[in-house]
Amino acid sequence: MRTRAFSKLAWFLAVVAAAMLPLLDWSFLFTLSTESWIGLSAMVILGLVSEQMALGVNIGKASSSSSITFLLVFGSVLLFGPEATALFTSASWFITQFILGRKPLSKAVFNVAQISVAAILAGWVFVVFGGESSVDRFVFSLVPFVAFATTFTVTNLLLVSFGISVLEGSPLRDIIARLGGPKGSHMAYDILVSPVSLLITVLYVEFAVWGLVGVALTLFFIRRSYLTNYQLQQALNNLLKVLVKAIETRDPYTSGHSQRVAWLAKCIAEEMGLLAKKVEEIETAALLHDIGKIEEIYTDILRKPSGLSPEERTIIESHVITGAELLRSHTAFPSEIIDAVKYHHERIDGRGYPDGLRGHQIPIGARIIKVCDAIDAMLADRPYRKALALPEVREQLLQYSGTQFDKEVIRAVVERNFLEDHAAELAHHAEEPRSSIVEGIPPVANIDQPELQVAKSLSASS
Repeated sequence: MRTRAFSKLAWFLAVVAAAMLPLLDWSFLFTLSTESWIGLSAMVILGLVSEQMALGVNIGKASSSSSITFLLVFGSVLLFGPEATALFTSASWFITQFILGRKPLSKAVFNVAQISVAAILAGWVFVVFGGESSVDRFVFSLVPFVAFATTFTVTNLLLVSFGISVLEGSPLRDIIARLGGPKGSHMAYDILVSPVSLLITVLYVEFAVWGLVGVALTLFFIRRSYLTNYQLQQALNNLLKVLVKAIETRDPYTSGHSQRVAWLAKCIAEEMGLLAKKVEEIETAALLHDIGKIEEIYTDILRKPSGLSPEERTIIESHVITGAELLRSHTAFPSEIIDAVKYHHERIDGRGYPDGLRGHQIPIGARIIKVCDAIDAMLADRPYRKALALPEVREQLLQYSGTQFDKEVIRAVVERNFLEDHAAELAHHAEEPRSSIVEGIPPVANIDQPELQVAKSLSASS
């Protein structure tokens, strides 16, 4: 059903793109010189290379990709005009989707149509605000350029978000928040980095097509450096996930606990409007919050079906110190992550451990993880009790808000129905193949899920 709805959306966008063609003066293309057409062709080639170097981005059940093509689009409008830019953008995506990528028809139509709509609309805005283009001299006017960049970026974000929302069946607001970042931080980053495209314009004006060769080399090395860093980061994240799963296999009741807590912590941090870097730190800390339990001394206690003795409780409580010391010995982890791990059992009223911190003395990451840890524990079966019902969990959170739990975090959980989402995540986890959990290998993704092409960068760190 969703695939059929997505297909209808793709063709509808194609019709919209065709209907928008009269917005631009296409006769302008006939005024371009042969040299300009050569330059535009070179831009298309650069666009194709950029798309082939795009990085995959997982958005729930669907996926997207991130590239630096938007910088070429922004440079093109200053050189060749909005009509040529719309042609360049559409041609690049058409070749990528239908020829090089050989994507499924609905996916290819959607990607070409949505980027065409974004380019044509942005070009029309550029003209309305009095933008000028020239290949002979550097022409730049701030307002038309910003209007073009903002229109292109926002339209691209909204259309791709809507497409993923249709495929995934998730609320559009949630998809926009994931792609755009907390308070639009990712989108703002794309707009702020757009002045880099001015370098493309200057180099072309000074050195013609050879200037684009210099641009290509520069962009290649920048992207290659980022790709290497991204791959190393992903390898570290995968290693940490396997390590965490290895710890949790000692206790079948907590299998998958840390990954679920990390997912929920990220959602809550984004809902609270924290910066993208802080959200990432909290997600990592949540994944590692029980890393101290790696030592053998905790194994038998974790499996104990009855209450703990004072000595056993002291041992269990020491896992936060053990975890912090373990992470501190690894220089890759910043103090914010280590502190969130160390203090995730502190309470707002100061009756927690290990240091009895209270209120905002407790790092925001630790306050979020404490709530997520409690939610996952209450919604899951334990050796000594069955999982609590959703109304009971909500009642517990509200009852102890301001004493055990941070009020702002609880408010974010209750207002956005994160309890229902987490309960669904637990139910999904219960259906996963046991071998994936034991061996630390995540279930294989559905290779038929469409990869919606995104022209802009989706990560604030890219």
